[in-house]
Amino acid sequence: MTHRRLHTRAGLGAALAVLVVTSAGCASRPETYPGHESDLQPGARPMIVIGETGSARTDPAELTVRSGTDVAWFNASDAEVFVRFEGPIARACGTPVNFKRSSDGTSYVSGFIPPDSEARLCFSTPGRYAFVVSSTGTEGTNGAAGEDTKYGAVVVE
Repeated sequence: MTHRRLHTRAGLGAALAVLVVTSAGCASRPETYPGHESDLQPGARPMIVIGETGSARTDPAELTVRSGTDVAWFNASDAEVFVRFEGPIARACGTPVNFKRSSDGTSYVSGFIPPDSEARLCFSTPGRYAFVVSSTGTEGTNGAAGEDTKYGAVVVE
């Protein structure tokens, strides 16, 4: 599946939309991602968009998925970013893409995610997993929170 971003600029409330192209090559209409996996179009991967919207939140700010779901973080900003979780994640299912165990071994952190790229992590255990997205500090550490820092959460049912 290929993801491409589209920009609409309407001041600080600018919306970033993602165009999802299925493996068959058929494109769905551009839209921001809903907060619940059940609201996605068939075949679409649950995705958190990291954009330049003037907000300190990701889009969606909270994404609800079923256990065993592969979640993608798509970087729609112009800077490299990384994702780190604020609490423990005992284990992930499948093979993480651009995520690794944190230095203390209790959670996961992403490597730097370049613009127009994504990282993916599969959640196997129900719970609420808060995360921070930052372009400051060092990859996988508690970098200083700045104006580019964004917050969000994945809720696994």
